[in-house]
Amino acid sequence: MLKFVRNARKSTSTDETTTFDSHTLCFSDIQAAKMCLILQQQKESFPVEIDALSHNKQIQHSSKLWGLCSTMKRHAGFNVIESRGRVDSRVMMPLSAKCQLTKLMLQTKHEELNHIGASTVIGIIGQNHLIFGAKKELKRIQRLCTTCRESMPTLSNREWECFQTAELC
Repeated sequence: MLKFVRNARKSTSTDETTTFDSHTLCFSDIQAAKMCLILQQQKESFPVEIDALSHNKQIQHSSKLWGLCSTMKRHAGFNVIESRGRVDSRVMMPLSAKCQLTKLMLQTKHEELNHIGASTVIGIIGQNHLIFGAKKELKRIQRLCTTCRESMPTLSNREWECFQTAELC
């Protein structure tokens, strides 16, 4: 979609000099689309922080990004927030689990990893992204996932009665 819009802006109705390569999708186009989506999500989740960083100001102490050494970096033509972790110095892009893009990322990774636990999914996604509220969102995804629900162990009636009355059977 992003490539289509860029090509439409560049071409004119009388100019047919575009080559076949300008109509094919390449890695840089995919990266640009990814950065566009990340920037859109960051604008929704961190508007005050983006404004402060864009004007070389300090981030407020009440911000989730405070203390993370956050900067604005240019990726694929888009200025996005990058943060260094509190524990290590990896560079990550902060996201909020409240946004639909992040929810889709978490659900997709949950399914790609064959419905594995939340901490593993967070560890893998956390290599590139710092997602605030990821654990809570992954627990919600697991509760709603039919594959995860079907694989959970169930208690027999006798075990459930013991559990409810807190007796040791």
